[in-house]
Amino acid sequence: MATIHSAHDGPTPSSQKHSAKVRVRELQLAVCDEPEVDLESESLNQKGEGETPAVPRAEDKHGSAEASPSRTLTSSAAAAVQPTDIAAATAAILDLNMQVARSGGLEAAGRVIVERLVQHLKLDRVAFAWRRPTGACSLIAVSGLTRFDRRSELVELLHSAANEAVARQSDGSWPPLLAANRHSLIAHRKLVEVSHVEATASYRLTESSKQSWGQDSRTLGVLLVTGSRAAVHDPANVRFLTTAAKCLSATLELTARAEGGFVRRSMTRLRRSVSRRSVTLMTMFAIGVVALMATPWPYRISCRCVVEPMQRRFVVAPHDGLIETSLVQPGDVVHAGQPLARMDAREVRWELAGLEADRRQAMQQRDTSLTRGELAKSELARLEIEQLDAKLELLRRRASLLELKAPLDGVVLSGSLDKLSSAPVKTGQVLFEIAPLDRLRVEVATPAEDYRHVKDGASVELRFEGRLNELQTGTLARVRPRSEIRDSADVFVAEVELENPESSLRPGQRGSAIIISSSHPLAWNLFHKAADRVRQWLPF
Repeated sequence: MATIHSAHDGPTPSSQKHSAKVRVRELQLAVCDEPEVDLESESLNQKGEGETPAVPRAEDKHGSAEASPSRTLTSSAAAAVQPTDIAAATAAILDLNMQVARSGGLEAAGRVIVERLVQHLKLDRVAFAWRRPTGACSLIAVSGLTRFDRRSELVELLHSAANEAVARQSDGSWPPLLAANRHSLIAHRKLVEVSHVEATASYRLTESSKQSWGQDSRTLGVLLVTGSRAAVHDPANVRFLTTAAKCLSATLELTARAEGGFVRRSMTRLRRSVSRRSVTLMTMFAIGVVALMATPWPYRISCRCVVEPMQRRFVVAPHDGLIETSLVQPGDVVHAGQPLARMDAREVRWELAGLEADRRQAMQQRDTSLTRGELAKSELARLEIEQLDAKLELLRRRASLLELKAPLDGVVLSGSLDKLSSAPVKTGQVLFEIAPLDRLRVEVATPAEDYRHVKDGASVELRFEGRLNELQTGTLARVRPRSEIRDSADVFVAEVELENPESSLRPGQRGSAIIISSSHPLAWNLFHKAADRVRQWLPF
């Protein structure tokens, strides 16, 4: 059998000296050569199985009724092949090989192969699979599909058929051409059944360095064709695919080597997908991003904050007694001297009346003793009068304090006494808490991880709940040196003093604050916390 293997062997000095005419001649001989299949045996087997022969015999074609069981395709193929067919097949293989060589990689070469073979041989589908270093075949291209889902049933069947051809180390087809060649074709058979086609065939792409020496060549890839039995088992198509597989092996092998590994393929794919103008734009964009990341930018620390009064005053019970009535509620704005509550005065009046009666009795006793000349008794009466005067003064003071008044202008923070009316209170018990609103203190909870970047005098931007559209600014008055736990977080409290002339802010009001620290590169502002966490994970 004449082959074209010598024309595509490894890059030896003798092979490089072959002229184009010699290569074309070898291709013509390969196309003219007969496939190593016995269609007569196939016809006998199919008749025995009750099937119709897929390919008519040459003698049936000419109307001869006498057929020899031992006659093969050799004489019929030699009589049927015309010089024009040989030239057309040779030109098609050379053109296909040239386009594959010019393609930009293994994937592009696979698309060229499957589309050209489907168009030239009138097949339903052609698939191309390449053997990876792991030993398994990977589907590269399928005719009619620009992209395909590798988890689909069809793709998995094509993978299985390609791996089956590699495992068998021979070409295969279903239905088989030879009765003795039916073994290990389970994947081929399932592909035919599931795809609803009449036949399928696989052609191995083998190493070109071993083809001409008759050695067991390693399989590089597999061509899978499906379609009607007439097209798949056509002797001309079989000769064409067998020769094309041998010729394309060397070109595809060089293409795969030039393409390199996964990283190199990815970079090559990226370069091809990006135009020169796009590369320029991407380069300029990358330079802009790097310049932006290197630009100094103030470091902004996000925190939570709460409004607190600058000072607080407490109104307490001046003595033991009962609360008669409460005049204000928490949240009310009060002024200095404004009554807040009144205490029950009945007990004080009763005590005053009793003490005044005792004083009059003591004065009468003193006067009587002086009249009788009893100096000792008169002195005791005088001392009793002084004691009663002191008690009266105390009771009169208590009577003047029965009305509790606001000590300063401010807002009542606590002290709802509605439910405590007529309830007893003790001396010193806090009844009201009042704070002025003209000047407030904002406590900013700075995260402990950013404490070292916070300094006294730093600018702060404040937004409070209910007034998010109003931005207020201030400066840090001081940072407390001791950390605190607030909202389950370790924080350092920084204080900001704000003027509140319209009393728009109230103590206890919460909001958010942004502390503007010193400038750092933008990249540091964005990624220094992540870098700190990574350093914490490192063992050194």
